[in-house]
Amino acid sequence: MKTHDTIDNTRPTSARIYDYMLGGSHHFEPDRLVAEQILSVFPQARVAAQVNRGFLRRAVRFMIESGVQQFLDIGSGIPATGNVHEVAQAQCPAARILYVDIDPVAVAHGAQILADNDRAAMIQGDLRKLQEIFDHPKAGQLLDLSQPLGLICGAVFHFFPDEAEVRSILNRLRNRMATNSQLALSHSTLDGIPLAVTQSAERLYASFKSPLRHRSRAEVEALFEGLDLVEPGVVYSASWHPDGPDDLFFAEPELSHAVAGVARKR
Repeated sequence: MKTHDTIDNTRPTSARIYDYMLGGSHHFEPDRLVAEQILSVFPQARVAAQVNRGFLRRAVRFMIESGVQQFLDIGSGIPATGNVHEVAQAQCPAARILYVDIDPVAVAHGAQILADNDRAAMIQGDLRKLQEIFDHPKAGQLLDLSQPLGLICGAVFHFFPDEAEVRSILNRLRNRMATNSQLALSHSTLDGIPLAVTQSAERLYASFKSPLRHRSRAEVEALFEGLDLVEPGVVYSASWHPDGPDDLFFAEPELSHAVAGVARKR
């Protein structure tokens, strides 16, 4: 597909690097170059991305089984195979999903992927400008904020180094959520990662103006303030409701290099 003339595909973005790590096809040479640099210092990055996607699938299934039938995935990246709409609608065909990402190329690809799905859509939006997201016509069509919402913030807040800003965004999101809504959140962690590796990764992301801020399990747990964490709380992403011993990193969950949890609003 052609990208719009105003879209800059010469600079890497986290959404397209993530797509590359997952084995997708929606990326450009600058994205691949940075991804390969990341893999050179952090060889597990590709598998860690797959583990994070596994957490996402399990969290969506959990929410559907809890009665949630609408989802807002902010900072979603490209909604390729195995993403929220496929998992949710396989269990509940009536489920509705709105994906949001700041990268216009990711949004263009997402719109193409979802073109034939009238219960799912993707829009461009910025977590720092939540009102614009909720005012978007697609949000009005797909989401009913008086009903329980499945809010997904997967592998996004480690690109927000300012702690106060993260808490402000989450507070505003929580205030939008109806009773029995749920938040699924995953986040890169320092826990178990050699300092040299984290510093190298942070330098690489800083080189394309996406500063990376790792947080400890305790710091990520604090981001769920005001919500009730469901069991087992905030754990390595591989350990959150695993399907079984064949799961990636089941025996060595610390290799997922990310922690995750799901919490419910009373």
